[in-house]
Amino acid sequence: MSTASSALTVRGPQRGAGLREAFAALSAPREVAISRPQVGRAAAGLTALTLLLHVLPENNALVAAAKVVCPALTLGVLPGLLLTLCFRSRARMGVLELAGLGIALSLALPQFWTFLCLGLHLPVALATEAAVVLVLAGALLLWLRPAGPDWVLTLNRGELLVGLFLLALSVLFYLKGSPIFSDEDQIHVGIVRRLTVLDHPAPGNIYHAPGIVYTHPFPGTHFFMAMVSRLGGIDPLFTYHKLRFLWGAATFLFLYLLARLVFARRQLVAAVVTAAGLLLLNGSFADFWVLYWGQLAPYSHPSDVAMSVLLPGLLVLTLTYYQAAAGRESAFLLAATLALATTLTVVHIRETIQFLMYNGCYVLVCVCLLRDWARLRKVGLVIGAVVVLAAAYGLYHHLTVSHVAEYDAAQKAKVLAALQNSSPAELFGRPIPLGSLASLFVGWHPALILLGPLVCLAFPRRPFVLLIGTIAFVYLLIFRFPLLSLLFTYVTYHEALMTPLRNLSFFNYLFTGAILYVLAANLARIPTRLVSVPLAVGLGVALGLASRVELTWWLKNADLLFWPALGLYAVAFLLSLWPRMSRWVDGLRDRVPTAAWAPVFAALLVAAVSASVLPQRSPLSLHHVNTHSALFSDNARIFLTPRDALAGLKPRRVERWPLVWSHAAFADYDAELVGTVFSSPNEKLRAWAAKSLPADAVLAVNTFNACPSPPFLPQQIDAWPAIASFNLSYVKQLFPDFYHFCDRTMLRYHTQPFFNTAETLEERLEFLNALKITHVLVDPMYYADLKAVLARWPDHFHTVYDDGAWAVVEVAAH
Repeated sequence: MSTASSALTVRGPQRGAGLREAFAALSAPREVAISRPQVGRAAAGLTALTLLLHVLPENNALVAAAKVVCPALTLGVLPGLLLTLCFRSRARMGVLELAGLGIALSLALPQFWTFLCLGLHLPVALATEAAVVLVLAGALLLWLRPAGPDWVLTLNRGELLVGLFLLALSVLFYLKGSPIFSDEDQIHVGIVRRLTVLDHPAPGNIYHAPGIVYTHPFPGTHFFMAMVSRLGGIDPLFTYHKLRFLWGAATFLFLYLLARLVFARRQLVAAVVTAAGLLLLNGSFADFWVLYWGQLAPYSHPSDVAMSVLLPGLLVLTLTYYQAAAGRESAFLLAATLALATTLTVVHIRETIQFLMYNGCYVLVCVCLLRDWARLRKVGLVIGAVVVLAAAYGLYHHLTVSHVAEYDAAQKAKVLAALQNSSPAELFGRPIPLGSLASLFVGWHPALILLGPLVCLAFPRRPFVLLIGTIAFVYLLIFRFPLLSLLFTYVTYHEALMTPLRNLSFFNYLFTGAILYVLAANLARIPTRLVSVPLAVGLGVALGLASRVELTWWLKNADLLFWPALGLYAVAFLLSLWPRMSRWVDGLRDRVPTAAWAPVFAALLVAAVSASVLPQRSPLSLHHVNTHSALFSDNARIFLTPRDALAGLKPRRVERWPLVWSHAAFADYDAELVGTVFSSPNEKLRAWAAKSLPADAVLAVNTFNACPSPPFLPQQIDAWPAIASFNLSYVKQLFPDFYHFCDRTMLRYHTQPFFNTAETLEERLEFLNALKITHVLVDPMYYADLKAVLARWPDHFHTVYDDGAWAVVEVAAH
């Protein structure tokens, strides 16, 4: 008996054959032939609509939505879709498979434009125009191409339901949007805004402070957002906020495609998608804890896009390539895989390390478990090519982004010291918190890690199932033993194990439905539903309640997760290796589960979802949980126009705020803000700056204002505000000139540089000249004081903008 499509259940009488046949008939593929001219006309029509929308005003909610959605589809779907249709030789393809490959490849292409524009100092506008011209050229080529064999697109009832769910998710994610008021999100929005206006962008001038090469010198995700903003003629902050519609739909689509690749069984794929979808909507797989991480509801935060969108898309391309026959299709998929791997490496190399680890685990599966030598050539080719790409970029990054290289070297020195100075008992004792080890014990994840081996037991000969099991086993070993954790960190980089769950989370979402399916299939063998269904409800409630176990308990009892999971995976691997044991397990399986599995699965899933609901984290809620700065909360309302979003950060009064709360580097200041009001640049100032303030201006800003100007104004600033520096790891090393003066004025006057009434003219000019400041941005907090102080020296300071609350003062050249 074949075990490739088996479920873990005891043999029983087969019932409901008529229902299964009816379901199979409803799910049978419906084939629709499309011609090249039809595809060309549709692509050209969408591109033309996008160009028309560019000139329309953005103050209408529907127009604003179209000005984001249409450019995102034109740049984020059409290029890869057209390339897939042109170069992939297979003429029969699923609609969702085509969409997934199109999105994955389209998201790889902006990295090419990023290299080109930042390398040759060309504006984003030029890259956007060139990309649109190429899309139109491809569309017209298909439109005018002579008639030939049609493509056949398949669509069944299940795929139609998945497509409708994706559409609903897109609407939901568009309305809710991505958080935009945390300090990290403000940094990213500022870079996107700056990219949209620079005439000569370069790795050294896209950061919000002069003289600093951005941590990601060729930020492809930021560049894509800037291209969408330019093409739509829509504000970058609004674009960043609303692009969540694309990220969320792409992530769930990739989950569906991976489920097909891994399990290749209709009922099981349906179980995976249904479970993931419901747990996403109930909040369990949505906003993650206190991190900038949207799980299956990804944010626009570039590292979240890398982890939740680019990496799953890369896995779809890679696994599809591994299954493709040699020839044109295989070559196309290899090229697409390496293109997206390049993008992932440059955007966020941590996920490239994960990708290499996954492929290394696949080598173990092929050699040790499957003895399948034919697959190794393709796997080795991918690993070798990506290692070369990652090594080349890593060398460039080390030589170019010196502040990151210095910080990484300092952290590596600590890791090496720990390796050298730890005793054997410490190196093999309790796990060490290199990152947020607590992430492993959040929500459903402990239960999913513990129950994951059941899937490997149920499907012992499916290569990709064994791959996921091997990945979990290897990473759990690394997390559990400090020696492996330290060695892994030392040979990669210091944040490689930051938030360990990142390495396993997407596979947990993929395994959730499979775990519930296996449990339901076994419960379904009970002849009486009056028994099996209540048992399923009880088990589902237990799983849901288990997701609510306190973190403190898990952290005290971490080995209750590690040892059972490692032991169960070892058993699953042994059973797949030894035929006699495998035949013994076959006695517990049935090729097709009884007809009762569906209602039992439904009862199990509904009970689990109901018992684990987290309404505030759900996409159905407008509130962004714990993803904001400690100083601000996102307004629980929908932003439908750029004006709404730009005005959404309301001024807030803080009665008491010790500066050390913002960053440990400020502990020596012993300063606190009392009765402070934070506010962002208003609409009048933004409109004036867009027309009258040069993009290469450098602004001195109030470092005690938690509303930094870069998300609203593209001009550079002297340093990121100290009060909003929560997530900057080494703030004083990053802005040494600013903090030289900040330390001095704190010691002398107990306040910040320039924005005070105590400093002399000479001290002020020394500060301005050292930081090459051209203008001073005076906010409402200091408006009255600075207006009076600077009026004493009209030869040095000239007010070029003043609306009674905000002012911009030009500094005379010296």
